Parts: sequence; C-alpha cells; structure tokens
Amino acid sequence: MCKVIALCWHSDNSLIKSAGGYTRFWEIAKRATSPLVIIDKYPSLYSNLNNPHITIHTYLSPQIYSRTVLNKILDRLLTPFLIIKVVLGLKLNHQIIYVPFSELPQLTIAAVILKFLISSKLVLCNLNTNIYFLDRLVNVYLHKLADRVITISHELARALKRTGIYASGVNGVGFDLLPYRQFPKAKKRYDAVFVGRHTLEKGILDLLEAWSQLSHSPTLITVGEIPNYLEPEIIRRVNQLGLGRHVIIMGKISEQEKLGLMSQSKICVFPSYQEGWGIVPMEALSLGLPVVIYNLPVYKESLGDSPALKLVNIGNKPALSRQIAHTLKHYRKYSLLAAKWRPRYNWETIARKEWELICN
Repeated sequence: MCKVIALCWHSDNSLIKSAGGYTRFWEIAKRATSPLVIIDKYPSLYSNLNNPHITIHTYLSPQIYSRTVLNKILDRLLTPFLIIKVVLGLKLNHQIIYVPFSELPQLTIAAVILKFLISSKLVLCNLNTNIYFLDRLVNVYLHKLADRVITISHELARALKRTGIYASGVNGVGFDLLPYRQFPKAKKRYDAVFVGRHTLEKGILDLLEAWSQLSHSPTLITVGEIPNYLEPEIIRRVNQLGLGRHVIIMGKISEQEKLGLMSQSKICVFPSYQEGWGIVPMEALSLGLPVVIYNLPVYKESLGDSPALKLVNIGNKPALSRQIAHTLKHYRKYSLLAAKWRPRYNWETIARKEWELICN
C-alpha cells in the first residue's frame, strides 16, 4: 500500500484556491485510493475534500499584524520547521513524501530534511521555474536529493533542465469543461478581459501599451492580484497612455465574479511571458471567448490547435495590438470556434498517472 505525506503551503490570499497549482493538487488528492496525510497551513485549503483516505493536519504561522512584509518573511523562514514539527509529532511511518508545488523552497527544505529523518522516498512536483536567484539556487540543490521529480509539460521540463533541475516524469493538468459551458451567458459589456497577477511576467504592461495603440476606444477590464510594488507603475502607465476611461482595473475578486466578467467580455487577452501550463486561456475558450496570447511553446501541449487562439510573437506589442483589433472585429466568428475547443486531458487521467509516478 502506498502511504503518502503531502507537504503544502498557501499564501494568506483567500482567493488563492482558484490558482492552477492548488486546483491541480486538489483534484489529484480527491482521487487518492490509499492513505494520504496532508500537512497544510491553517486554515487548510483542502479541508472540504470528501475522501476517507485523507487526513489533514495544519500548522500555524505567527502573525505580526502591523507588519505585512515581516509576516511574509517569517512565514517563509518558519514554514519548514513548523512542517517538520507536525510530521515528527504525528510519528508517521509513511514511505513517501510528496511536494505538489516544489518550486516553493519552504516546502522542498522541509521535504528534504524529513526524507532523511524518517527514511522516506521523496517525490517533488515542480510547476514553474523560480524567478528569484536565491530561490532558484536553493531549489536546484534540493531537487538533486529527490528520488523523483515530476513536472507538468515537456517545455517546462526543458526550462527546468536549463536551470539545473532534471524532471524524470511529465504529467499535465486536467480540465473540467462542463462547469464553464454551463455558466450563464451574459450580455457583452467589455471588449476584452485580462485575468492574472498584474506582473511583468504576465504581460500587463505590454497589454496596456498595445491597448493604447488601438484606433477606436474599446474597454478593457483586468482581474487579478496587483503586487504593491507594481501598482503605482500600472496606475502611472494607465494615465500616461491616456487609458483612464478605457481600462477598468478590478484587482482581486471571487472566482464567480471573475467568471461573470469573463462571460461579459468579447475576447480574452493574455500576453504572458511564462506559463507552466496556461489555465486562463483554457477558461476563456471554455466560456466561448477567443484568446490573444503570446506564442509560448507550452501551449502546443496544453491547448492544442484552435482557430480561436490568436498567437503573437513574444514581446511584439505592435503585433499584439493588431491582433487584438482583428480579433475584436471578428469576435463573433471566433467565439463560435472557441465553443468547439476541447481540453486535451481530464482529471481522471491526470490523477491516475500522478499516483503511478508517486507510488511506483
């Protein structure tokens, strides 16, 4: 019997549960057929999993309420020790430690230490390359100590290899089409929607510049977390480009509100520079929205081919603007084509393969 301890962490953002990595593990854990102990930060994102094989234990990070930055630093520094304390206190004899998002060093540190303390097999699943130098340096070393490294696409496996992390297994991301196709249709109020963290890597500044080059005055609505360090620059850029009346920045909203705004938009624009898989384009296509995206190699694996996907060379903002204008002009035709898109993988297939990679 395959007995697994899964080490998890999440930020204090209450909306993080809709993020791709956490959804992926939720769907995989939901289908566990042997004992699975989840160690998660309190309150656990997985507390409502209805599976008799699952036991959940939590750890609590200290909070200094007046110092948000200090809270984040303490959280990252203390998480490995809090996880180790919980696992050792439970006196578990599980043979396998599994980290479902091993790009987070606070989890890989705890996992590697526990591997030696309780003599267990270590399986890491890496969903993205590390942006920060120190994180990348730490993770390259720690991944060398794993018994198996999984990642979610062949393109990401190549990107990880360039940093020094070698994945021996590739298993993608499933997608449940039905809830999106059943989502109520809505009147189109916005020309385009952007969904994602408002960061340079997600292409938010590229999008604003491309939007300013459009000849008419369409309305763009953006949804997603805005980092404190970048918010002043985004606002400055909106004003500098004269987009104050044409760009609506919503920030963080609930999952239902997000889907509602997407359904009220004609197209989705997602000029991300880096994706492990690409959940946002899948959601948009499922809601019948054509999608304008940068031509990332991973999309060939995750999205397949669809005439509703409009690919632009990475970083080419004039071409991005032209493609937005073209797609808006013909959005009704492309919406019909988007409605024919089908995901390449379902969660049953992904979960079955993940458990095989973990346990065998």
